Amino acid sequence: MSKIIQVGTRGSKMALLQTQAVVDAVHALDLGYTLEPFIIQTTGDWKPEHGEKSLGSYGTGGNGVFVREIENALADGRVRCAVHSLKDMPSTPPEGFAVDHVLKREEPRDAFVSFKYNSLDDMPAGAVLGTSSLRRRAIILQKRQDLQLAPLRGNVPTRLEKMQQGQVDAAILGAAGLQRVGMTEQIKHYFDPAEMLPACGQGTVAIEIKSDDDELRTLFDKIHCATTGLCIAAERAVLRTLGGSCQTPMGAYASLANGQMALAALIADMDCSNVREAALTGAVNTRQEAEALGTKLAQQLLAQAPAKSACSC
Repeated sequence: MSKIIQVGTRGSKMALLQTQAVVDAVHALDLGYTLEPFIIQTTGDWKPEHGEKSLGSYGTGGNGVFVREIENALADGRVRCAVHSLKDMPSTPPEGFAVDHVLKREEPRDAFVSFKYNSLDDMPAGAVLGTSSLRRRAIILQKRQDLQLAPLRGNVPTRLEKMQQGQVDAAILGAAGLQRVGMTEQIKHYFDPAEMLPACGQGTVAIEIKSDDDELRTLFDKIHCATTGLCIAAERAVLRTLGGSCQTPMGAYASLANGQMALAALIADMDCSNVREAALTGAVNTRQEAEALGTKLAQQLLAQAPAKSACSC
């Protein structure tokens, strides 16, 4: 008989698709495990009554608002593992938990979407660009201070509906999310990471377990993408060293080929001003080497600005 494993997940279409990707990968191994999604509502889940309330207003600077309740279910045994968007997670899991497994990274880039304009450059002065990301806001303000930036929350279909209703003229969203839910027709431009550095872990599906669950660790080792794992280890080391959360205006992106990692990062003040950027390359074959490269890059950024630029949440 198959062994049933309850998998904690948010209930959005995107979250369920991500969870199903993990379920399908495990079932394809045919090792006698049946993974069943277990939907949990989280603090960060958008509701119409929330309006455009920022994630930071939920407490702890927005840190963990998409995972806290799922981790509670993992702690009390309602679920045995959980699936998350890695970019929504704090850089360090709570004591007793581990985030050591990821699927192969999907599209890491941000996307410009609009029913009116073909690119950011096409937008006239005074046009309204929607984004609730402080990272994206900081980068845009370097390029187009003549635009109006408006908060835009909700799942992908909700944000596109708000745009169609005229609340904003264009928006910047994660390309991976648009691809997952099959809504890429309004993507007018994919931002190269050199144009808009992605968030730490963007486009990556992560699996969380209790750190002492050796059975699931062995199981998920079989579907873990080692290359993606090294890249996100470096990115999360940047985030952790800078003291940031998913609501800090910060980006980090790593790529790895032939044992050489290219890592770039940026951080801005919390008002999205004073953007600092840095990049490093180095030989990386282990998680320890990836984390060391990320730590070194973060220390370079810290040396460029006062400590107040890092988020202490």
